[in-house]
Amino acid sequence: LGGRTWTGTDRFDTSSMAALGLLATAEQRHDLLRGSAGAMYDQVTGRITPLYGMAATADSTATAEVAVISYEDALSSEAAQGRMVRMASRLREDSAAWEARFLAVDSAWVPVLAKGRNIGLVQAEVDRARNTFMQRLFHPTPAAFIGRPVPGKTAPSIPLDPWLAKYRSQPDTLRFVRGKDAIDHDLIIPHGIALVLERGARWNIAPGVSVVVNGELHIRGTGLNPVFIRPEDAARPYGAIAVHGDGDTRVRISGLQMSGGSGVWYDGVAYRGMLAFHSADVRMEHCHIGAALGKNALAIKRGHAVLDDNQFTDAAQDLVHLAEVRGQVERCSFSQAAGGEAADRSGLILRGCHVLIQECTFTGLPFTALRIGHGSEAMALNSTFSGNSTAIRATDGSRADVEGCSFTANKLVYALHED
Repeated sequence: LGGRTWTGTDRFDTSSMAALGLLATAEQRHDLLRGSAGAMYDQVTGRITPLYGMAATADSTATAEVAVISYEDALSSEAAQGRMVRMASRLREDSAAWEARFLAVDSAWVPVLAKGRNIGLVQAEVDRARNTFMQRLFHPTPAAFIGRPVPGKTAPSIPLDPWLAKYRSQPDTLRFVRGKDAIDHDLIIPHGIALVLERGARWNIAPGVSVVVNGELHIRGTGLNPVFIRPEDAARPYGAIAVHGDGDTRVRISGLQMSGGSGVWYDGVAYRGMLAFHSADVRMEHCHIGAALGKNALAIKRGHAVLDDNQFTDAAQDLVHLAEVRGQVERCSFSQAAGGEAADRSGLILRGCHVLIQECTFTGLPFTALRIGHGSEAMALNSTFSGNSTAIRATDGSRADVEGCSFTANKLVYALHED
């Protein structure tokens, strides 16, 4: 997928990077600046969090190339070194408490470090090292250790595709009205611009093509005038309609009939649903989402979601995948007309979620209908499970409360275990 290819310092979590830089300066450790302790990659946001490791255990051979190239660059900007100084100032406000904590730790370790040596001399060495460390921690000089700060680079902005100019109804809105539109190339909607599909809009999307929205998404179909999103070639899936949000980004969808997509990788993030929303506030109602050819028909990660009166049918893997989501799934149906049983497939899968499932139907799924895992908490009320391989599977310390549900002709009703 085309789009932003910026691979520099904007990838890093700025607070974590400032903390790492401050500790590296206090300990005078250039190996930390080279990323010796590695990093964590956030698959939802595409952000990188640098890690700290003790000098004795840091493994410089395990560092990813991106860290080796970018840690020092990330800490050489005026903004990054300014964050380090401000962080030190906040620590300094509580310096007496920090000194007491360090002293307690050192006192416990001095007898171990002595190893038969004069304990007074060892104590003096430890005191000097602690005082030097605290001086550098509370009064850092990052320019002396890291290098003179330089003006920060700005990640290039995403330009608006010229093809979209005719749909720009307002400076901050792209609007597709009733009628057919062929989407024959990838579209990246910049930050600050909302995408709106009005009732009666019809998209035919070319194979492999995706639309990634960095702002709000509104789809306004009705029962009489749905919005249709279909593949240009029924035998070849398009990618995805994806939203990359900031936590509060609104997604409002009604009356959508969608099929024939798969998923997309964009800007270091995997959007694994034909319809995929990351870090967004999602409300979907009166939609029919089916015939997905990728991992999931609908995938929502890290946000809030209300799914009301939707039909989810016939996915190649999971019908709906929710991860780190709070919300409700109400009056939705999950069904599969074709496809064999698979142990790792689900109608609705929850990972790290807090979700109410109410008045839903799970019918004819040759796999697990409702999978609750990774510490999720779910309540299923007044829902129907009929003709599924497994009705409810709960794992990994999750909690499932079930009340007023009916179970008919399922091979297995409950499967409770620790993966």
